[in-house]
Amino acid sequence: MKNNNYSILYYIVKFNMLSKTRKKLDDWNLNHIGVKKAFYALLSFIFLTSLLVFILSFYISKKYMLPNTYLQLLLVFIFIEQIASSLSFFKNNRDYFLKDERKLIHQNRRIRIVQLKSVLVYKTIEKAMLTSILILIPVLLALNLTQNSIIGIFDLLLIVLMYFFVNFFLSLLFSYIPYILSILWSRALKSSIIKIIALIINLLVPVIIGFFGFYLLNKFNIVQSLYELSHTKIFYYFKVANPYQVICKNNISSDLIIVSILAVSCVLVYIIWSKTLERFDLIEYTKLNNRVYSNTIPLANKKKIFYCILHKDRAFLLRIDGFFFRNLGNMLFLVMFFLGFGFPFILRYFSGYPVQASIISVFLISSLFYQLVGDAIKMILSVELDLKNYHIFYSNVFNLWELAKPKLRNYNLIVWFLTIFLTFISFFWQPYFILLHFVFFIIFLCNGYLYSLIQTSSVLLYPKKNWEHFYEIGESSKAKTFQHIYEGCIFVIILQMISLVSFLLMKFSTFSSIILLSLGTVMIVFTLLNYLFSMLYLKKINMNERYILNDRD
Repeated sequence: MKNNNYSILYYIVKFNMLSKTRKKLDDWNLNHIGVKKAFYALLSFIFLTSLLVFILSFYISKKYMLPNTYLQLLLVFIFIEQIASSLSFFKNNRDYFLKDERKLIHQNRRIRIVQLKSVLVYKTIEKAMLTSILILIPVLLALNLTQNSIIGIFDLLLIVLMYFFVNFFLSLLFSYIPYILSILWSRALKSSIIKIIALIINLLVPVIIGFFGFYLLNKFNIVQSLYELSHTKIFYYFKVANPYQVICKNNISSDLIIVSILAVSCVLVYIIWSKTLERFDLIEYTKLNNRVYSNTIPLANKKKIFYCILHKDRAFLLRIDGFFFRNLGNMLFLVMFFLGFGFPFILRYFSGYPVQASIISVFLISSLFYQLVGDAIKMILSVELDLKNYHIFYSNVFNLWELAKPKLRNYNLIVWFLTIFLTFISFFWQPYFILLHFVFFIIFLCNGYLYSLIQTSSVLLYPKKNWEHFYEIGESSKAKTFQHIYEGCIFVIILQMISLVSFLLMKFSTFSSIILLSLGTVMIVFTLLNYLFSMLYLKKINMNERYILNDRD
């Protein structure tokens, strides 16, 4: 029976690798390349990158005689990086921990548990292999060849093996506690009253944490405290606890003992995970219900297709559960943390600060907030769900702009609420400069409108047609690449405009009102031009041409 489980685990890992590769190729319309060619291309890229890192490390190590402590510092850095990445392992891979029974194969409990185990194994192996090939092996080998390291070839292989064991052990260990808490939390939230109480608590906690962090920052000299802390015994003990330090002693027996202990620890934590999964199953994040909703959307009316899609998305927004609320929670957490930490921090350290710094800070804050807004509502904005019901309204929607307008309306409604909230907060920042608050309002609003346009158009242009789970919606690699490039260009352009305005305010302070009004006007014109260009481009793309002709379903 156990051998059968391991066989299933192997084939699921293999299936996930092939499925992930095929989906990425499909996102980029590269299906003709094939999995094997893509695999060989990836191997070639990894090899060339590793070779480049080796040549660079060899050159630096050959030209500069590095101190003996350099190797120890490198090993400590590797250990710290593993701890940091392991702490975020559950958060980065939380989608795989969710119990989604809408896929037929996952209705079998045994299969979905083995599926999660395969992810735990695959993700740790993938990270260990990439880090070893791209960083560990080329850097340590270069140090060895230039005689800047006491580590031999055998020690190098042991470090690679230890890296995998440490990564596997820490990832599973640090994921166990949030998994258990999520299981208990999902079972506790059965009634609406408990959900409301939980929401209030979740909103208050980041405010308290943020205010407590500001209190510590204001009460103590944090930078000096950290400097003194670095000279205490805790850092010495941390250095001693680093398992890679054993390699530096050139004791083969000690090396093998440490590797054996790590291997046994990995087996034990894997057994604990297996027993726990058999007991609790995956995290339940959404339920299918038998509730029947009345149809109030007249899809047959061509003149009201805009309002049909608009109300459809709003209805979906009100009915959705689970994954959406987790993304929305991330945004609310940042907002409440900003109230607890950012707001008093600004009042304490930026009161009366130059106008130039205020404008730049407002732009950076708004960019961060709207990134989270897009992540929170990407399931609503995306067209992937609409494609499943395309036959219902295909005769009423002829181009992508007709589909984009109602989605932009819903997004921009959220932008208005967030803009008013952030502008209200900014009143406590510069309370005596009313014109500056008007500019803040324009920056918040225009930046939000631009982000809504970019995030909406990206998922419309490059939808993920091969999605299988809700958490895959809006995750097309081509759409995300387009979005990041577009957002990066917009960010740089606006930042350059604000930098120019800051320079003009410094040189011509007597004309500050005219300069600020000019900035607001340019921001509005720039936003309108982006909308005009996108509207003209999206109107040229026929929906049948984009979604139907290449539809393999």
